[in-house]
Amino acid sequence: MSSSEDQLARLRREIDAVDDALHDLIMRRAALVDDVAVAKREAGTLSTYLRPGREAAILRRLSARNSGVFPTPALLRIWRELLCTMLPVQGPFSIIVGGSSTALWDTARDFYGSDTNMRGVADGMQATQAVADGSAELAVVDAGDQELLTAMARDDAATTHLVTRLPFIAMRPETGNRADALVVSRNAPEASGDDRTVLAFDTDPQADLTAASLVVANWRRWPGLWIAEVEGFHDGGASRRFSCGTLTANVLGAYPAPLSR
Repeated sequence: MSSSEDQLARLRREIDAVDDALHDLIMRRAALVDDVAVAKREAGTLSTYLRPGREAAILRRLSARNSGVFPTPALLRIWRELLCTMLPVQGPFSIIVGGSSTALWDTARDFYGSDTNMRGVADGMQATQAVADGSAELAVVDAGDQELLTAMARDDAATTHLVTRLPFIAMRPETGNRADALVVSRNAPEASGDDRTVLAFDTDPQADLTAASLVVANWRRWPGLWIAEVEGFHDGGASRRFSCGTLTANVLGAYPAPLSR
């Protein structure tokens, strides 16, 4: 055997050893999640297992420490698989996709994993209703769904909330199309340390937002409805209302700011 063949054989043995070590750590992580579920059950806090803010903090930490040739989007997708695969240990977990778009489905699968229970309905309104009535934990909907966002803006009961914006990190264009999407939950959003709040106004709030020094990341302007996604986490509380100068907005939710590549 040549020296180059000897080197390849040695490197392959090292890769096998690393694979075994990684697998051991994955199994250890799964056991720890199981322990967390037991601890939460004993403390009576098991209902808080959906934690988009904490998940975002984990992904940001991994992104910041990633180096070398392994691409960050692929690394984060691996961790999304780890996170989502173990969620059913703590409670029910299923995703409903509001639409038949391949891009929307691919976006949902990227973030919520290959083994997650996922089904589709005709549109965002049906998907959000499924979340509201408890037949799904989260809905992935088109971020530009005017009918849905208008309905949420007019819903004084605030039965559902926007908690995540997707994609959390952009994939390379050659991997396929991805949809600009929002995630709807029955649970109120939680701060992640770098967030955006979605506010709905019934009149143009531009001057009031500027006077309040609020930075708008995205706009949705429709007849009689202005949706502003502003930098920062603003909790509307039980009333789901946010005062801005002379105007008051409905808080539709908040989400961790997506990562740039």
